[in-house]
Amino acid sequence: MVQRTRNRLSGVTHGRPPKDAEKNRARRRQIREDEGIRNAVEGKFGQAKRRYGLGRVMARLEGSSLCVVSITFLVMNLDRLLPLSFLRLFEWLLSELDVIRNLFVWSPPRTAIECRSAMT
Repeated sequence: MVQRTRNRLSGVTHGRPPKDAEKNRARRRQIREDEGIRNAVEGKFGQAKRRYGLGRVMARLEGSSLCVVSITFLVMNLDRLLPLSFLRLFEWLLSELDVIRNLFVWSPPRTAIECRSAMT
């Protein structure tokens, strides 16, 4: 099954380590890389359980449970993308405010002397 799907079993192997030091080093390096990837994935699942309530799924039917889990991961993705879109919206609003402000440039009122000379 593992060879057919091209997946690799990771972790410490049973038995004696190989005599070749280079193979042994490469195997340990691969195990360390796999653990790093696995830690990141497990951390996201832990975050989903703690912060988004994935550990409290109360749905009984398979379809309902699948829907709840899917919505939870959708919310996690939206939560990651929302700050970026909000920042872009805020920058756009600020640029629009600058355009509107430039349309209505305030000029100081004329003094009484300037008004009299303009009337004559």
